[in-house]
Amino acid sequence: MNKHEQLRVLAEEAKQQLVNTKEKRKALSKLINCICRCNKLSRPNMGLPASLRNEIYQEGLQNLCLWLCNNIDKYNSERGEVIAWVNMLLIRRFYPEAARSIMGRKNDISVEASFWDNLSQEDLDSNSNSDQDLVEQFQKIRTYIEIDSKEIFKQAKMRSNQNINFQKIALKKIAGVSWKQISEELNAPIPTLSNFYQRYLHKFRDELSNLV
Repeated sequence: MNKHEQLRVLAEEAKQQLVNTKEKRKALSKLINCICRCNKLSRPNMGLPASLRNEIYQEGLQNLCLWLCNNIDKYNSERGEVIAWVNMLLIRRFYPEAARSIMGRKNDISVEASFWDNLSQEDLDSNSNSDQDLVEQFQKIRTYIEIDSKEIFKQAKMRSNQNINFQKIALKKIAGVSWKQISEELNAPIPTLSNFYQRYLHKFRDELSNLV
């Protein structure tokens, strides 16, 4: 059983247990421990000292874990993997909240950790009334890029390496894979990959924003 399947099974087990029971708490503990140890969680990168980034990460992750204990029933395995759902919540809610709390800022909080980087806040929030709305938006965009019916994401290839395309990078970023891991897997420098990704993400912004 791979890690994604293991997380899905643990999430479903946690959902099935009765609220406020020992079994529920035990199942949630197993799930959260597995999530924290899976090495696939996105981390904030705000151009700040590493110590501050880590503080934001720890607070955001702690708040997410508390939220999961009360809201695990919102997870729907038919709409995607547990880690993609968790990373979406971290990026869209818990990291920004932690950053505002720690830094005392109400605006200009920028969290670079996954696909959402260049989609505007207005694009994503205009029709979002709940965390479930955000989950559905997230999965819709992921599926759209993965299916690529127009083959525009596959055809957006890196000039220096035709085996690397936007789809390949975007799906890894959506899944919470770090730039370091992507660089090692694709055998290309991080700056080259990041610049290529950001350039085409901006190019496809209207195409993807129309989905939400």
